[in-house]
Amino acid sequence: MFAGALATVCVASGYFKFQLKNYNQQLTNCEYREDFENVMKRYRSMINSFVNQLSQNRIATVRGSLLNNQLKMIVEVFIGLLTAPFLAYGVSNTLASCFPEAASWVRVSGLRFSPIFLVLATFLIIFAFFSFVRAFTISKQIKGSEIIKFDGFHDYNSHGVTVYGLDSMHSLGKEKNTVMFIACFIILIEFTMNVSYFITEIGGDIQGMFLSFVTALVPTALLIAETHLLSSTMCKINNYNELLSMLD
Repeated sequence: MFAGALATVCVASGYFKFQLKNYNQQLTNCEYREDFENVMKRYRSMINSFVNQLSQNRIATVRGSLLNNQLKMIVEVFIGLLTAPFLAYGVSNTLASCFPEAASWVRVSGLRFSPIFLVLATFLIIFAFFSFVRAFTISKQIKGSEIIKFDGFHDYNSHGVTVYGLDSMHSLGKEKNTVMFIACFIILIEFTMNVSYFITEIGGDIQGMFLSFVTALVPTALLIAETHLLSSTMCKINNYNELLSMLD
């Protein structure tokens, strides 16, 4: 009975996903209309005119905000790189236990780790870190463009000044899906290896497996939280750079 219910849910999910894809394709075809393209051109021209009419005080404020966010970005990237070895500790120990001949174990203050596999796992976490940041940043850029299209241009700090056309939306969406898939695949490896490591340390009974699962969620959640914060900062930096690039 449970298997039948699960199969029904899977079939229904696939059906609705297929329908949403068809509706999205229909909407995309509507955006090919020439009148829509003319509206987009006039809208971009209006935004460009608005930006070039900003006062010098506003522009100075934008430059100051850009500098502050760039400094904030440096701090957030540094924090992400600093925490990467700690997030990779469980992954490196799991890899080292699979290849004990190449592990070259080192013990420091009660911690036993393999420098070779720790470096390898750290680079894996860093790659996932920047992949998530890129995916989240693109998602925010697309959302900002959609806000301008449907709600109107009202706050360049939040949604920026760029209205993406059809080709740009397609290319950005494709890039977002690619980097998100890579990041999720890496984070799945990281989570699985952390669970394996914690099961080895805590125990293989039901309680130990549950605690290992919950404990492995901590570095994963921390990584996603760090990337989400950095993506918000990166999106603001992009918004300010795009605004300043419009100035004549």
